[in-house]
Amino acid sequence: MAKQEKNKISQRELARRAKQSGKVDLENNGGWDDLNNLYLECSALSLSPVGVSKLLKDKNALATVKDTEALKSAASVLAKDVASFNSQLTEIYNKHKARTGNAGPEELLVVLSLGEEYHNWLTNYQQVVLPVIADITALFDTSSVDNTEPTPDNKETSH
Repeated sequence: MAKQEKNKISQRELARRAKQSGKVDLENNGGWDDLNNLYLECSALSLSPVGVSKLLKDKNALATVKDTEALKSAASVLAKDVASFNSQLTEIYNKHKARTGNAGPEELLVVLSLGEEYHNWLTNYQQVVLPVIADITALFDTSSVDNTEPTPDNKETSH
């Protein structure tokens, strides 16, 4: 009990010193808002497979693929990975979705822990999903696909 009280005093003293020095503002830390912003940034990154999805539905683009078995395999891996990462991201978000604003001093460790979970998710997503997207994209010979939509400048006219 005395040791626990000493830790509380130490934490209070550290907070007081930090506040006086101007280095850390524990009262206006924006902890929950920062986590919500991290979630939004991760969610935006999780949309990166959309471009590949469009390629996989484009008959003209699919006609340029020489190794269709590799494409099927990579697309299957991508679908499983994306589902897993989306599930993980939702699990992290569910731990704080009802929270906004500043985190109290007793909540800062929770905020830091969740921030670390987002960091790990982001790092793993970049190491796992983005290379698969690059591999799939490399299987397409997009230089021979005309994805331009007709505009007044490039519309064919009959004379």
